[in-house]
Amino acid sequence: MILMGIPFVPEFILVKYHSALACNIDGICFRYGHPVLNSEGLKIVNFSIALLVPLSIWQLVGKHIFSRSFRRDEIIKLRTSRTAVLLKGIFWMAVAAIPFLFWYLFGTIQAPIDCHGFGGCIKYYLPLDTVDKVAVLIVFFLLWPISFSNIFKK
Repeated sequence: MILMGIPFVPEFILVKYHSALACNIDGICFRYGHPVLNSEGLKIVNFSIALLVPLSIWQLVGKHIFSRSFRRDEIIKLRTSRTAVLLKGIFWMAVAAIPFLFWYLFGTIQAPIDCHGFGGCIKYYLPLDTVDKVAVLIVFFLLWPISFSNIFKK
């Protein structure tokens, strides 16, 4: 269930912490120019949703149904096929890349809504503040052990 919540970390950080730091005593908020994610940020969030939500559903429900509907030797044959091993490695490497994508997202959160031109929002990149670093580290320490244990598991 925790993995299913990871894609919503950027929106939570943006709304909860960045807007709280941006408001003065009169209620005027001015630190960050946009209250929503930019276009690249939305793509990163959608990518993490596309990977982590089906993974969470599979871990909670799917693998139990799958294991009951097939014989054990068929499951072992499927798990050891080269195609399945390759696809599994690619999937888990993509999951392991999510913390780096969030790092980029938090660094470019001040970029305009639509970043046009060569390189996208990278020209607006700023070093992460403390809240963003903590969020990236939490996501890193949640996803990397799972990813690498599944990549190197026999």
